[in-house]
Amino acid sequence: MKKKLFALITALTLSNFLFALDFKITGYTGLSFGTIEEELYASKARYLVSYLEWEEKPLVDLGAIFQVNHSLFFANLNVTTALPLNCGNMYDSDYDSSKQYLYSINQNKAGLNLQGDFFTGIKALTVDDFTLSPVIGLSLYYKNFTASNGYSWNGSENKTGITGNVPWDSPQAVFVPQGKLSDVEITMKNLTAWLGFSFEYKFLENFYCSFGAFVSPYAYTWFLDDHKDNFVEAHGKSHAHQTMTETENFFTDFLLEFKAAWNFLPDQVLSLCVKYYVDNNDKSVTWVNGYINKDSTALEFIPIGQPSQIRFSKFSVYVGYSYLF
Repeated sequence: MKKKLFALITALTLSNFLFALDFKITGYTGLSFGTIEEELYASKARYLVSYLEWEEKPLVDLGAIFQVNHSLFFANLNVTTALPLNCGNMYDSDYDSSKQYLYSINQNKAGLNLQGDFFTGIKALTVDDFTLSPVIGLSLYYKNFTASNGYSWNGSENKTGITGNVPWDSPQAVFVPQGKLSDVEITMKNLTAWLGFSFEYKFLENFYCSFGAFVSPYAYTWFLDDHKDNFVEAHGKSHAHQTMTETENFFTDFLLEFKAAWNFLPDQVLSLCVKYYVDNNDKSVTWVNGYINKDSTALEFIPIGQPSQIRFSKFSVYVGYSYLF
């Protein structure tokens, strides 16, 4: 009898809990404007030797949000992808200890770009139409871009035939016409944990807005730069020019989010969302794909003494349509 009573109470409690949940699915589209910056430094003097700037101007994004809402908490899963379209330029600059001697401009195209975000929060304080929630979250990113059809001004001594490099904008620098440069491809994977707060305010009965501010206690980034058909030679063997960077950072990433929504029907919502995200990775070790010695038969990533830094930022604007179940 006690077991049946316990089972009945459990079933009633669970059913009440489930009936108190609201489910919402949102489809959205919008534009993102951002940059990815690569910096490579000399091993001893620590001056900048290479700088690449990859534009995301713009990316055309498509996404969906699956949200569960309760009077005490909420949770949402956000999935985003970008269309494989041209998205600005990639600018490549090389330096020696005193000057910039190479500058190239390349067309940048988005490859496979995926992002997944999970956030959940507790509605800790509700006063009238105002709600404050502490929030935790986790983001996963995969980004891929290819720069091609570029042209450059090259003042390196092996290009000009002059002893010593000359500035890229010098009359002695060699112009390399469009389409004569090798393609460059980058791939980036990122995991970011979030801590923060969200504030929601409901007004005029059918309108509400929210603001979220988050900092990352931990972020991991893996980054691969692949210069196509640009070969280097080591131990008498040629191989593709690839560099890889891994970084772990603490409290260097920040995310701001603003959202306004209109419940134009009891079960349907139109929304506008604006986000700003910035990642300030610290300098880290660089690895080069190559043969570790003359007897090696397989390529592997070898650490070198040149520090590198990867930074990226993005500003996004989305419009969405939601259906409430």
